[in-house]
Amino acid sequence: MNSRQRYKLRRKEKRMEQRKEESRKVNSFDVMAQIIFELNKLPTAQAKSLRLRKPIMPNGDITARA
Repeated sequence: MNSRQRYKLRRKEKRMEQRKEESRKVNSFDVMAQIIFELNKLPTAQAKSLRLRKPIMPNGDITARA
């Protein structure tokens, strides 16, 4: 193995080690917890109120269609 090959091998090992360190820095539990906290901060949407659609007669009775 000549010096150039050793140099390439050293650089490759160094890059792989850096990638391992970067992947260790991110904890999936922490990421998920952060997402949940951010979602809890969002304002809740107001629920749509259901309308009563039964037709009412002028005297107050409900029609047969209801």
